[in-house]
Amino acid sequence: MPNAKHITGTKSGHEIHKEQPQLVINSIREVVDAVRSGSWPGAQQKFKLTLPSPKLP
Repeated sequence: MPNAKHITGTKSGHEIHKEQPQLVINSIREVVDAVRSGSWPGAQQKFKLTLPSPKLP
């Protein structure tokens, strides 16, 4: 995957979101910032969210 990053040496187990939440938050912010700035591959693609129509009685 382009621009992928593998973070090691976190001193965490399988629950990194509980053991090192700031690392997870920083990583998510890094991705969001890259998408917003247009530097993330595919950031220029437009995504359409379609929700099901409500069922009327």
